[in-house]
Amino acid sequence: MTSVGLAEIPQSVSWDGDHTKTPPVQLNGEFEESLSGTAQPEFAHFESCATCSRDEELDAFSVGASVYFAKPHVKEAFQANILNVQTGTSQLIPLDNDYQASPKLWIAYQVNESFGVRASYWQYDHQSTPFSQAATQTQFPGANVVTIIFPATITTSAPGEVLRVDNSLKFETVDLEATMPIRLGSLQVTGGAGIRYASMMQSFNAIASGVFPTRSLNWTRDFEGTGLTMGADVRKPIISGLSVIADAQLSLLFVEKKLNRSVIGDVTPNSPPANVTLDDADEISATFELGIGLEWKTALTDQTDVFLQGKYESSIWTAAGQPTLSFLGFQGLTGTAGLNW
Repeated sequence: MTSVGLAEIPQSVSWDGDHTKTPPVQLNGEFEESLSGTAQPEFAHFESCATCSRDEELDAFSVGASVYFAKPHVKEAFQANILNVQTGTSQLIPLDNDYQASPKLWIAYQVNESFGVRASYWQYDHQSTPFSQAATQTQFPGANVVTIIFPATITTSAPGEVLRVDNSLKFETVDLEATMPIRLGSLQVTGGAGIRYASMMQSFNAIASGVFPTRSLNWTRDFEGTGLTMGADVRKPIISGLSVIADAQLSLLFVEKKLNRSVIGDVTPNSPPANVTLDDADEISATFELGIGLEWKTALTDQTDVFLQGKYESSIWTAAGQPTLSFLGFQGLTGTAGLNW
């Protein structure tokens, strides 16, 4: 018996030149076709990665750089008060904060389909618009602050004297998180949880000078610590390359706080000590952050995407703000550029 292809020629089929019969070799070809096709339907749902779209793949690396144009909002904060001796009223002058550009950086690595890591950094360094006003015959600017339970006040005392006030605010955060991608229908969700390090430095300086000896009022508050952080990023594709994005982050920080206040020329009745200090106080600070915007993404190479994001962001911090009040917020716009590969 002679072998042809993968199968033997059956003895029951003879080739007599009748073209209505299928020759053995053609039978063998149909058999081979069935092996590669319909004979194994249970494997048909697996696709080669070469046929997957870039949007459906999990990118191993992702990096981004942002500029956050943020404006601080401080609960019931004022930098000066103006006493009108004619009317007996005092006008409070609020802090004059403006938008300030601040950098954000992040890098992420997707280890496998269910686990990744991410690191991010943010720095904010803000100087409020300085306040300066001279006293007149009827109006006398001054500054005051209550530190814990100890008030302090300085004021101009004669026409022509000048009150000058400035404020500064600095923040720094570092997040290290484990991440997990999740698909909820058409939503692409990345959950994350890990550790946040944060530090804050606030300062307030007021000087009244002119006719009488210089009076000054200064206070600073610093904290530094770590705690847990968790959040989620959500992406909803709407048209090719364009997606709606949103994120939320919650952190609970355990910090050590320092608070210092010094005054020269205090006019507060029954003046407390000129210097008040609180060192290494164990406190807690909570932060909550939200963002929403748009992302545009396009292929840079076969394996690399470039993306641009624009978002509106807001956040609130406790244990920050004025010395006796505990809320400080940020809001503004963020522009981001990055790569996925």
